[in-house]
Amino acid sequence: MLRQFSRTTQPQRRRWREHATLCFGLVLVSLWLCAGCQPTVQRTPPTQPPADIADTAPPAQADSSPPAAVGEPAAPETSQGPRFQQDPHTFSLTPLAPAVIPPAVKERERASYQHYEAKEISMDEHLENMYQLYQEHLDGVTFARELARRHGPYARKYESYLEKLLAENPNDFETLLTWVHAGGREFDTYGQEKTAALRRLYDMDPNHPYVLHELALCIIGTQPEEALGYAQKAQQLEPRYRPYGVEGLCYFQLGDYQQALEAFKRAYEVAPALLKPAMSSRIDYVQRTLRSETLQQTFEKARAAGIPLMSRTIFVRH
Repeated sequence: MLRQFSRTTQPQRRRWREHATLCFGLVLVSLWLCAGCQPTVQRTPPTQPPADIADTAPPAQADSSPPAAVGEPAAPETSQGPRFQQDPHTFSLTPLAPAVIPPAVKERERASYQHYEAKEISMDEHLENMYQLYQEHLDGVTFARELARRHGPYARKYESYLEKLLAENPNDFETLLTWVHAGGREFDTYGQEKTAALRRLYDMDPNHPYVLHELALCIIGTQPEEALGYAQKAQQLEPRYRPYGVEGLCYFQLGDYQQALEAFKRAYEVAPALLKPAMSSRIDYVQRTLRSETLQQTFEKARAAGIPLMSRTIFVRH
């Protein structure tokens, strides 16, 4: 019986070993490519890229069909969507409007904190006071966003509240956007739930730059051509997405290494100083790949398996 079971499962084990070997090999290749690339060292700027795309253009009509992936957009679009706040430390763009706390609530918060300083209540009691206070005086989305901003102390309550809020308002754009950006069951991942939520957001508003940018990142491994269209449109609508180089990631995943190189060079030219080392490393990564047929063959196998060939995370130099 054991021999029969072994013969039956042998093909499955062989396929699993081949896939695991490919993944392990890709990790080793990535580490080898990045060897010697110190993130705190400023590298020589690459050659001058083509002229940048203009940042403004007449308003465009909303289009619910997925954007077509093209080499370079002819003219950028504009959107009635928000101009995001940018974190100066991470350069991430936050699509959520800051919570507006009424003065009376702020006064009660200060009073609670004074009780904590006087050692009349514990920190846990103070945090519980704040949770109840905000829940009582803020609307659902604003409360969720304030919890997201103070995520650490409220981790469990924060995630469960987001789930409850989404269950009560599954078709509300701002609620779903808050869930995608701030957390939920798949906090800060690129899982299937987040992809499905982003596609719903895209159906509601096909011209929202954050939705386009995040959707491109979610599907880049398995649908790079579609992701390229979303990434290019996100950069048109919000030029501050250009330094992230997502367009280059899409070209690299498609196997068009020359286009990826040019896209990363364009991203390098518009990147702030803190992002230039990371983009320079990506340029080096593509150049090494262009010089090695062995690497290209390895990446081709990983691409067929739907494995992202380059990290979607960009590290900021400080």
